[in-house]
Amino acid sequence: MLNRWVLLAGLSLMAHAAMAQGADRKVDVQVAAGAIKVAPDPVNMARNQNRIEWTLNTDGYTFAANGIVIKDANGDYGDCGPIGNKGKKFACKKLRHIDRKDFKYDVNLKDGQGQPLSLDPVIHNE
Repeated sequence: MLNRWVLLAGLSLMAHAAMAQGADRKVDVQVAAGAIKVAPDPVNMARNQNRIEWTLNTDGYTFAANGIVIKDANGDYGDCGPIGNKGKKFACKKLRHIDRKDFKYDVNLKDGQGQPLSLDPVIHNE
């Protein structure tokens, strides 16, 4: 019986440690009436969040090769790139956290004919 309690306590601590390492921040990307919309905007990043994942939920569009470009990141964000090969997901890692700092970023999409479409929303470190 004691072994079960020790096991449960250990699993609980492991789950808590994994959560403390940080979770992904999810961002929904859509195109409506020819304009990109992201939600949330701004993307509020807590200290324990270490990755942002954008998911494009509109048929007929994909992320461009430079799908997400964080401006003036200076080592705060990096390792941006596509997830998978369908052009519908993109992610960037937060490399360090600076409280109350804002970052403009570009969302770059292309339609089925290769025509570009862009938006420049904000990431806000809480």
